Amino acid sequence: MNSSVVARLVIVLVAVIGVAGTAAVLLVITGPGAAGIYSVSHSTPVFATISAAPSPAAALPEMPRLWFQDVKTARTTIAALGFDLEVRSLTGDEVEDPADWIVVGQAPAPGDHLKNTIPIEVDVLPKDMPVPNPTTRSGSPSDSTIEPSTGP
Repeated sequence: MNSSVVARLVIVLVAVIGVAGTAAVLLVITGPGAAGIYSVSHSTPVFATISAAPSPAAALPEMPRLWFQDVKTARTTIAALGFDLEVRSLTGDEVEDPADWIVVGQAPAPGDHLKNTIPIEVDVLPKDMPVPNPTTRSGSPSDSTIEPSTGP
């Protein structure tokens, strides 16, 4: 191949990449099926909506308190927030029926802001086992000491 053919191929390749990149950026900005980049759906001035925007932390959901819930309820609660629940049995047994297991530890702790990059984990025990006292354990399943409660 001579150098003029190579130069033309490089120019065409750069042009194609540029068009594809521009199309990708426009798709991200407008979203699929949007009417256009600058479509206006209301007449409120832009500065009015910017000042009322919530802080980033306020927009994040908070981790609910899952202690003493059965795994089925905890999974439903977390799914409603748009997350998946990772369940870890403290006995080593497989959690076959989520309604028969109870949450005894969780991470992140209740009230923490949830981000889509952190896993949501719970430690569980069968309902027929003594349940640890939640005051002896933080919200983290990584704690290794569990002290069984003496009461119901």
